[in-house]
Amino acid sequence: MLDRQLQEKIIQAALLEPKSVQQQFLKLMEESGEAAQAYLASINASGNGYKHLDINATKEELVDSLLVILAILVKLDC
Repeated sequence: MLDRQLQEKIIQAALLEPKSVQQQFLKLMEESGEAAQAYLASINASGNGYKHLDINATKEELVDSLLVILAILVKLDC
């Protein structure tokens, strides 16, 4: 779980996000695609080797996706 201080920082950042919920859903799609690309490159999937990404890049993109999801949840008052 997130510690309370980090959770508050994430909530405050989400509240300051100017994107609408609809725009954030599009951003989530973008981040999900980047996570997929990073993972495919990290396992040297056909056609992705030139990207030279590793599992750490995948983790970073998944965290980006998670932050967008959290921002959406905050905007939807969950």
